[in-house]
Amino acid sequence: MSKRNKIEFELKDVKYQIWRLHDEEKTTLRRSSIKINNDSSLFTQFNLWQDKGNSFNLAKKYLILEHLFGETSSFDSEKCSFYFPLLLSIEKESRPFFYILNVYDLCGITQHSFYKIMENGVANYCILPACEPIETEFSQEEINYFISYFEGYLIGRFQSAGITPDKPFLKQIDSNFILYGYKDGEYFEQNYKSEEEYFKAIKSFKDTYGAYEKKLGSNITALLNKITQEE
Repeated sequence: MSKRNKIEFELKDVKYQIWRLHDEEKTTLRRSSIKINNDSSLFTQFNLWQDKGNSFNLAKKYLILEHLFGETSSFDSEKCSFYFPLLLSIEKESRPFFYILNVYDLCGITQHSFYKIMENGVANYCILPACEPIETEFSQEEINYFISYFEGYLIGRFQSAGITPDKPFLKQIDSNFILYGYKDGEYFEQNYKSEEEYFKAIKSFKDTYGAYEKKLGSNITALLNKITQEE
């Protein structure tokens, strides 16, 4: 059985476990899940925090996510630069509840989306309306607290991991003219005001450092067991 990294921690008497999902696993689980509404104000807070020049920029976040969960999955390359589908187990009173947690960036802002996995399946999952958080499983307050902790966890892990890329790299978010990456021993993130400045900066990076950049089951209960036992 292959090894699958797992992150686990406990917050306010709730045990959380996180595993990386392969793309085909995520697709299977998504077909048996319901989207959960999220508090958009929390993303605004993270965006403002990042705009104030916080040192934990997209370049560092991308690298620690890759370090913890492996290479990014496929994504919309115009608006997004990384995408990590995860399985989240929430254990309360020895009973686990399973969710898909997608961590990705949208137009330069980190997003966390949640889908409640229904082990008995759901009909017409693609047209079902999003549901409000389930208070007895994973309330909005718990979701916000979890996201805040998880973001802090990533910062701590980055600082302790001592990650240093072996080559310069560049990531692009074309929709918002954002570039980030690593060069000359430093992580950078830059938002350009015009398309001309943006593509000029891309050309300058490639002229200096080359074109190198980071590359990128139907039985629900059985699949959940398979994922959580790969350690």
